[in-house]
Amino acid sequence: MDSAIVVPTNACARPKAGPGIIDMHNLAITRTLAYIAGQLGQREWCEGDSITLADLALVSALVYLDLRQAERDWRGAHPELAHFSTA
Repeated sequence: MDSAIVVPTNACARPKAGPGIIDMHNLAITRTLAYIAGQLGQREWCEGDSITLADLALVSALVYLDLRQAERDWRGAHPELAHFSTA
């Protein structure tokens, strides 16, 4: 999810990297979200029966995407992650 830092956060931001690099990082974010959604499925927690550091890390990354890349609409593409982040 560190690729989210490279992608400009608004129309006024000037990308520090070329368009090919931005596209590569956008693809990395998209693929990571799909992978995490597939791994999480309908489980309540990332690992085991209670909250762990993995859950906190995932929620932190998802909140960051909401804050900095709201136009990404990851919630629409991955409703299981949206449910996870609000549970």
